[in-house]
Amino acid sequence: MRVTSTAVEPDGAYRLEVACDRAAFPNRRALRALGWRLLGEVAEAGSCVLEAPLEDGVELRMLTGMPPRTTDFATHGHTMILAIRAERRHEAGASA
Repeated sequence: MRVTSTAVEPDGAYRLEVACDRAAFPNRRALRALGWRLLGEVAEAGSCVLEAPLEDGVELRMLTGMPPRTTDFATHGHTMILAIRAERRHEAGASA
């Protein structure tokens, strides 16, 4: 797996795009599982994830934050968009 781009969207959402080898992640179910593992690394106490298919992968949109009474910090939230695309080995390069 490799990061292909990162950006902050006009609405403030953080966008992360990754590519992975299609042989290792051959279908949408495998890509979804990878996405949930990645989102789990940054998810906070309250999270909601919506999935949308991409032609060559999957996009997961996560709203995550700390609701009242879950933290000593101020209540806050974040939006993250994770796009995962499957490529053939020769497209992805040696680092996939």
